[in-house]
Amino acid sequence: REGSPSDEVTVLKKERGRLQETVDRLAAEMAGQERRVAAVHASLRAEKDGWLQKSADAKDENGAVMMFIQHCVVPRVMFSPTDALYCCKFAKLLIEMGTPSFSCLIFFDKVLKLLVNRVICITDREASNLAIFLKDILSTTETWRSTAEAYRAVAELPGFCIKLADPTSRRATFEEFRKLTSRWQAQLTKTFVTALDSREYTQLRATLLVLVTLVKIPFPAKKTLGHRLQAAVKEVIERETREDLKMFANMYSSQLTQQMNTAMVDEEEYGGGGAKKQP
Repeated sequence: REGSPSDEVTVLKKERGRLQETVDRLAAEMAGQERRVAAVHASLRAEKDGWLQKSADAKDENGAVMMFIQHCVVPRVMFSPTDALYCCKFAKLLIEMGTPSFSCLIFFDKVLKLLVNRVICITDREASNLAIFLKDILSTTETWRSTAEAYRAVAELPGFCIKLADPTSRRATFEEFRKLTSRWQAQLTKTFVTALDSREYTQLRATLLVLVTLVKIPFPAKKTLGHRLQAAVKEVIERETREDLKMFANMYSSQLTQQMNTAMVDEEEYGGGGAKKQP
């Protein structure tokens, strides 16, 4: 009889069968993808020793890393959100695989300086993509510096060597790495404060777009640096007559205040102090 309990049970059994087929198909696809990823990683590990050549100048330890940044990261990082994330993930893969001649200390130091300075001449779309890259990079460095245990998990990799030309040289200590992250935080804050002082519409909007993304990490991590950015953005709010920029600046100011009250830490708690020596 139509509409009887037995009919409903039949329909439910068919639906369950259809859903189980979907689950089985997805599981098979996942297994295939995992095999593919494992094969690609095995191939990358087999080839990594020949990717980056040492500079002919033994004193130039930056050469291979700078070539990677200029020819692989810069041309791609602002194309799309996927490209931005890919650049960061691939750089971290180079570190994790122990790629010869690839210093993560030099990479982070140079790529942060080079890319952040581009906020003066990029579009909204490029700024959004850059923000994705910077957020992933800074989240990584902040995770490693958060505890000695987190740092020990990566500290023995070749990319942390003090002397890149000598893979057997000692690795940067936890405190040395914390000094570097402290310096990167200060340098980035200084760059953004300078950019916020601009009256040029495109530069100011791009800067705010990047900062609105980074504040979620949070960036900056220290309250002292947060206060510097807060002072700079308040000046933007006071002087701006362009409503979209004023609204954007107000939104960032509100998010920054919230992070200073809940997530950012004092100088002493952050640790690291300053670091003048280049990695």
